[in-house]
Amino acid sequence: MGQVEINNYEDLYNVLDQINEKIDWDTFYSKRNRKAPILLNNTLPDKAIATFIKTHPIENAIEFGCGEGRNAVYLAKNGIDVLAVDSSDIAIKNAKEIAKDLKNVQFICNDFLSIDLKDTRYDLVVDSGMFHHLAPHRRLQMAFLSFYAFLLMPVERMNLMICSFI
Repeated sequence: MGQVEINNYEDLYNVLDQINEKIDWDTFYSKRNRKAPILLNNTLPDKAIATFIKTHPIENAIEFGCGEGRNAVYLAKNGIDVLAVDSSDIAIKNAKEIAKDLKNVQFICNDFLSIDLKDTRYDLVVDSGMFHHLAPHRRLQMAFLSFYAFLLMPVERMNLMICSFI
């Protein structure tokens, strides 16, 4: 890697990103050669989310690491406005096809750390399987971003779900 100058935390994070093993999510979603539940059951939401929205008033949600949109689509079908973010272009294309008839879900392909959340607050922040794929130095940023997404919400409306597909 050669000599690298590190002047701040972002410089350090960028160096750590270069040496951290990364999953190629576009390959994962295009080859579909793994028996992963998110590929085999890409229309089933996390059970925790399905249960949660039955008893909590949710108007809007953001999902980080949405993949092909199984949770985002479920939330949208239940009348919730959803912004769903994933870094895989192929996953987002598949999600848009699955949700083509839904008007209240927006899928964007982007690094979740690049999302500007200054003007929007969310009743529900969902991470279903992304957090554990983050490098340890990026997990703290994810936690802060999730908190920021509903920073100004009344306390009784703050909901953060970090789920595992089982």
